Amino acid sequence: MKDHLNTHRWTVAPRTMEIIRQIVAPSKFAEPLRNLFLEGRAIELVGETLAAMMSGERVGERTGPLTSKDVARLNRAKEFIATNLDSVMTVETIAREAGLNPSGLQQVFRTSEGVSIFEYVRNKRLELALSQLRSGMTTVAEASSVAGYSSPTNFAKAFKRAFGVSPREAVGYSTAHRQSRT
Repeated sequence: MKDHLNTHRWTVAPRTMEIIRQIVAPSKFAEPLRNLFLEGRAIELVGETLAAMMSGERVGERTGPLTSKDVARLNRAKEFIATNLDSVMTVETIAREAGLNPSGLQQVFRTSEGVSIFEYVRNKRLELALSQLRSGMTTVAEASSVAGYSSPTNFAKAFKRAFGVSPREAVGYSTAHRQSRT
């Protein structure tokens, strides 16, 4: 949803055209019902547009499988990321290590992983923080730093979005889980 609509190819479907026609020339309704009708059509139009956008092809996006060279470069990038999770990395640095230009590497990541390089790195750091929290190797504050967050609040929000539990719940789960196994 972070993509600009300009990067998508899509045609207006007949259903979308009908919704537009109904908005431009609505049926005769009393004022409160007319407003409700128009609001409903506007929401339906947004839904149709989003559905078309999500299923549409991005301009310039790779649609086929990765080449063997791309897979090798992707693996080099992933290895570099995995060994440098505790360092500051830029897309340019990762691309250089992988043997691609930054935009080419972004395309390869989007095709293979479905996320940008930044999202991939963030997810890997959050996974590392989760692993350390569950093993009891770190506190929540330390895990926040491991994941690259300077704000524990931002870390907690991202963590909960990624794993469905708060960092404290993850610690509690691992403690309770270890105790039930003993």
